Amino acid sequence: QEYRQHQGMVVSLAFTPDGSKLFSAGADGLICVYDAIRNYQPIKTVVSAHAGDDMFLSISPSGRMLASLGVGSASVVVFNTENMDKMLEVGANGRTLKLLQFAPLTNELFAITHDCRLHRYDLDAGELAYESIGLHLDTINSMDWSENGKFLLTAGHDGLLKMWAVGSNGPNPKRCQSFIGHPSTITRALFSPDKKQVVSVGAGYGILVWDLLVDTNEDISEFVDRLIDARIAEQQRQEYQSERSETPPPQLP
Repeated sequence: QEYRQHQGMVVSLAFTPDGSKLFSAGADGLICVYDAIRNYQPIKTVVSAHAGDDMFLSISPSGRMLASLGVGSASVVVFNTENMDKMLEVGANGRTLKLLQFAPLTNELFAITHDCRLHRYDLDAGELAYESIGLHLDTINSMDWSENGKFLLTAGHDGLLKMWAVGSNGPNPKRCQSFIGHPSTITRALFSPDKKQVVSVGAGYGILVWDLLVDTNEDISEFVDRLIDARIAEQQRQEYQSERSETPPPQLP
């Protein structure tokens, strides 16, 4: 079977977790719903608030919500997957959005902005709850979350793959591990199903597989913070002692 629901390029696809529905978004600004059980019969087509080749879709872990970009990528729009009614729309605080992903365990939605910041949207309150500092020096093309929501994986145009131990206060450079191996842009990066490896692919190179030496099922952010703070305190103590030893004693008359 072939169904031509879009009048332009299809740029994003998303399944519900149970595999019963498929959603497609096109550059024409349409979001189409298909019954995956009945040979992908089209069910419904709705007009999105946004059109263009940067359309993006994300399905919540429950399968009840679908997120997409709002007008000019300046907001997030959340739909009810049962009837495709709009549930809420939240502005992006003057920034433009690029990527969307629902939180694994909480009723929150994450977004990556075009200037490489992470947004966290509280869907219960219907508001932008958090905005990070810039995570990369150039455009971020991919993000993925560990199943417990404690580790964030990002990759982009700068050729860097980064894993963040997020913690309660969001990504922090102190809790970031960078993986260098791609000679240029990274287009996609994902945790493996067992969360023990990361797989990444980029321009002009093959598929890279990285072994993780940390258990992504645990929250190590507070431990890392304490470790780094202790190291900084030790460095400051050593610098202070070095300065004292270099200072000549006062001359007696």
